[in-house]
Amino acid sequence: LSLLLVYRQTDGFSHKEIRQMYRCFCRFAVDANNVKKVPHYRLSNALIFEFGAQAAELARQLAKQDQRVMRRGKSLWMMASSTVAKNEGPAGLTFRQFVTWSRRMKEAEINEYVRQFKRFDQSQDGVLDRWEVKQVLKEMGYMPLQSNIQDLFRSVDADGDGTVNLEEYLDLMEYFKRWDGFTREEAAELLTIFKRHASTDGEISTMQIMDILRASGRTNSLRKIQQLVAKVDVDETHSLDFKEFLRLMRLLREEELGQARQGFLLTLKETLGAEDFAKLDPDDESLFIQRDRLKLALRLLELDPLDGDGYVELQTLADRYSKEDRLDFDSFVNLVDELHHSCQAEKKKQASFHDSEVQDIRRQFARIDHDGSGEIDRDEIPRLLKPMGIELKNKD
Repeated sequence: LSLLLVYRQTDGFSHKEIRQMYRCFCRFAVDANNVKKVPHYRLSNALIFEFGAQAAELARQLAKQDQRVMRRGKSLWMMASSTVAKNEGPAGLTFRQFVTWSRRMKEAEINEYVRQFKRFDQSQDGVLDRWEVKQVLKEMGYMPLQSNIQDLFRSVDADGDGTVNLEEYLDLMEYFKRWDGFTREEAAELLTIFKRHASTDGEISTMQIMDILRASGRTNSLRKIQQLVAKVDVDETHSLDFKEFLRLMRLLREEELGQARQGFLLTLKETLGAEDFAKLDPDDESLFIQRDRLKLALRLLELDPLDGDGYVELQTLADRYSKEDRLDFDSFVNLVDELHHSCQAEKKKQASFHDSEVQDIRRQFARIDHDGSGEIDRDEIPRLLKPMGIELKNKD
């Protein structure tokens, strides 16, 4: 009886989940006559914040169910709010009602995972192998690499047979959702970076995100970062907690993978010709590019190393990732990532200025450095300040 009472109070959620849910509730609730409630127009965002980005589609499905019930006289929203007394102020969900709605969402999420499992279990043997799990993730809008699949199976495949049954699959999807497609090691690294920049309230601003990206060598514009922040800032605070930050980094990562995929396929098309390329299945994991076509692929990604040191590094990476002078897509991405890291390290030295901008700054420096000493001394400072409209009255 006691167990049933506890279950009824928490709707089957653990105490840890209830605490997390309450923090989420407080983010979206407003005070109405000293009673906190989540307004109906913020419920979808609250569920997305609580359950992750994939909750958006499920929330729309629940909204459709709501509309069907409304035609019969009462909506799910009205039923969820029906216990609110008239003196409690404007309509909205109390925390207890929010928990009930979250239970509906959780059940819808599990039902969706079960549906996915059955649909992708092509062999009908009650388990999914690595290839089948990868297809599920692709359908969800991700581009998983072998490293991602290996990390998932290490976490949930208890018997190590390379397959997951339905119970393990549910755990796998929870794990995948928690890190938004990153491996545990990648997520841990991002968490360290986030904590280094986060304020005392555990959030980071748009400008702090710019600092993080600039430190990693990325040159995204402020406008683009503002657009990405607007996409992931579901609680509309104009700053991001770690979950929202992880989503932003996921969007950037998917963009990078999409560019790599495009470069890989265009290289195949140039190698085979349009007619033979049209016969290929772009999702075939056995596709590869020849090592001698690697420079073409990198030029398409604007990563072609033209200087001597860059060429040596490229050959070293090609030795590491090619097999029989071939690179499949995963190997190509690993090589591109390493080259990106090298370029990013160089851009970091250049304070994220482009090469052409650095050359322009060097020319300006040379004009100011009249004696060619490699330093701007006090006699040359007026040359530096004059174009800015600043004139020194004396040298002191």
